[in-house]
Amino acid sequence: MRCAALAEAWIEQCLGAVAHAGVVSIPFAARRLESLGIAKTDNWETDSVGGILVVDSYDEQVRHAARARPGRFTVLVDDVGPVVEQYDAIWNPNAYSSAHLYPQFVGTLIAQRVPIRRELPGWSGTSSDIALSLGGGLPAAWIVRAIDQWAASHSVRIVTARASWVPNHWCAVDSVNPWEAFSRCASMLTAGGSTVWEASYVGIPTCVMLCAPNQRLICLWAAANGAPLVDIALASGSASELQSLLAEHVPRAALLPRVERATADVARALFRAASTMNSANGAAGL
Repeated sequence: MRCAALAEAWIEQCLGAVAHAGVVSIPFAARRLESLGIAKTDNWETDSVGGILVVDSYDEQVRHAARARPGRFTVLVDDVGPVVEQYDAIWNPNAYSSAHLYPQFVGTLIAQRVPIRRELPGWSGTSSDIALSLGGGLPAAWIVRAIDQWAASHSVRIVTARASWVPNHWCAVDSVNPWEAFSRCASMLTAGGSTVWEASYVGIPTCVMLCAPNQRLICLWAAANGAPLVDIALASGSASELQSLLAEHVPRAALLPRVERATADVARALFRAASTMNSANGAAGL
């Protein structure tokens, strides 16, 4: 979704063509790319030189294979640092990012430039519902059960994006753009992914859940800025323990500092950084 936001800004500013490669296993992300008119290519490894290759993967083999492409300006999207291999640029698309995460990197570093979708509304809070976002993957059944039990015991209605794991009695809304419904909720419970930045931009009171190691820095940033933090590791796989943590922390949901939409800045910075290498090929492609 953050690559889709970057592609959206690239297209808006007429910086060149855009295509995507690889497996997009999350249906709403695939629909988002399709809605932007972004073509899929299977030939990123053999296409002619030139252009910009943006690599967003935690798989070290994928990262290495992309870095080995000659004649490309290669950008690694990274959340946690440090990065051993040399890329032409690193984009850490998080509000906490800084050069100290990449002490040995000598290329172009784009930090504290967060990708925000253009159509996000402001928070109205006209309902007493709780917005829930657990990311694009399949959450553990015990986590869903704990949230369901907590909501039932507190007479709370859960509003979440439509997915196969969502209980039938929750309110499931459009997964491509759930914010039309989320923005009307009283507060939000979200895993520590990119939705934290969207919640910050929308201005909804937020409680964050640390569900995976790569979410740690986002969760620490949110907690340092006043949001209550639910660390599921403290529940030790127990739905009842997690239910207790939710009961303690969700009512304390708090506003985060507003993160500004900086996707256009990222697109322009990458275009400028790559323009010298790609000057022989005309406008850069993403």
